[in-house]
Amino acid sequence: MSRPKPPPLLLPAVIALTALAFAIHYFYGGVIGGVGAVSVGRTALMLGAIWFAWPSLQKPVNWLPPGIAAVILLAIVAVAMQPRMALVVIPAVGGLITLASFVRMLR
Repeated sequence: MSRPKPPPLLLPAVIALTALAFAIHYFYGGVIGGVGAVSVGRTALMLGAIWFAWPSLQKPVNWLPPGIAAVILLAIVAVAMQPRMALVVIPAVGGLITLASFVRMLR
């Protein structure tokens, strides 16, 4: 079985966003440059993590209820964009996983 390949533009996007983060930090500096570089750098890190995990994202996970993988991915993106959201997002995702597992068990 061949290994699934990630989308062709994902790795160049990671490289471009990382270069953009360095350029923002270098040319603007200070608080504005730091905030801009951190936000673009977080986006590059998230895309890099998706590129790294792409083969495992292509295979269905049998033990995970349907749709929860997408919810977990959206939760990771939300926490990456705003780390303070972790206090709300993590318990909400845990509750959804518990509820979906319970409903799946009753079927």
